Amino acid sequence: MDRLKLTAQTDFCSSHSLGAPEHRREELGEVCDIEHGHQYFLRASFEGQIDPKTGLMISRAEIQTLLEDCIRLPLHNRNLNKIFKQTSGEAIAKWCYESLQSKLSTAKLTSVELIETKKNGFHYPAL
Repeated sequence: MDRLKLTAQTDFCSSHSLGAPEHRREELGEVCDIEHGHQYFLRASFEGQIDPKTGLMISRAEIQTLLEDCIRLPLHNRNLNKIFKQTSGEAIAKWCYESLQSKLSTAKLTSVELIETKKNGFHYPAL
């Protein structure tokens, strides 16, 4: 059977602050201790067998529903500090991976890439 890797994308806009009282501004590397927002882009990569009947590895509708239900609905237009204890890009990428992985049935999630800014992106697990 043929195997394939497919990547799908969604986005969400959220605000957060990294300014936990135990962190100094110098430790954060930039001014992230005030509330600010991002338009995040999430790319999720799936791997699996191509179904010889349909020619698909996974239904596009299933992928879009998964991304909508697991990522966009819980995070879009929300303050991430009200949802998570840690709101770093690293922590959010890991959460996205675990959230998608827990709901997946027909394909294997191999990784997620969370794009936070034009300068920062996070892969989980590390490639």
